[in-house]
Amino acid sequence: MSDIKKLYLPHLRNEEWFEFMKQIVKLIKDDNASYAGTSPQISELSGYCDQADLALKQQMKSPLTAELVSLDAQRERLYNGLKLQLESMTHHFTESYVTNAYTLLDLFKNYGNLRKQSYTEETGTIYNLVKDLQEKYSEIVSGMGLTDWVLNLKTANDNFLTKLQNRDAEKSEKYPFTMLEIRREADLRYHYIIKKMEALALVHSDVDTYEEVIGKINAAIERNRILLAHRYGKNALPNTPITPEPGTDF
Repeated sequence: MSDIKKLYLPHLRNEEWFEFMKQIVKLIKDDNASYAGTSPQISELSGYCDQADLALKQQMKSPLTAELVSLDAQRERLYNGLKLQLESMTHHFTESYVTNAYTLLDLFKNYGNLRKQSYTEETGTIYNLVKDLQEKYSEIVSGMGLTDWVLNLKTANDNFLTKLQNRDAEKSEKYPFTMLEIRREADLRYHYIIKKMEALALVHSDVDTYEEVIGKINAAIERNRILLAHRYGKNALPNTPITPEPGTDF
């Protein structure tokens, strides 16, 4: 019997998570034997997918979403502009400027690539970066004439965070469920279904379709594992799934 691969679901972004869950529901529904053995949980998981679809569509309809895209671009321009300033200073004729520029570039490197981060992750990254620049490295920043760059980056990040919080408040007023709540409940059903599929394949080893469905599920999981490995690095991916408490029955 083939085991079903592990996938750390919390690392998937909402749209990625939604597409993966839809695919799992379809793979199992398309096989009569698999669906017969998991139909109550699949029906519940399908219902959570419907809720997620509504929540995501509501998010895209919000006029605040377009404003967020613009504010995100603005803070990224300032972030990249500050980084380019530092890179140019590595060629400065004054040795102390060169040393300090490399020191701050190392700090940027420690915080990772913004393009691979979600809105929330990027907001936290810029917040912590600015905090370091204004506190731990304040003398270097001031001495290199970068105080205004850092201040403008902080303002842009604060503006983005305020708009993001406004959109979240708008969503909570218009839609009773948050994606976090939907995902938490759906993930529990998913892991229950996975355990059930493995048990069915073990008990009914003569039924080939179980192995076929498990192979297709593993292919879907592997695609997402590769996606996450590119985003976070192979060593940054926890592989321990969230599983239901012993005795949990849905």
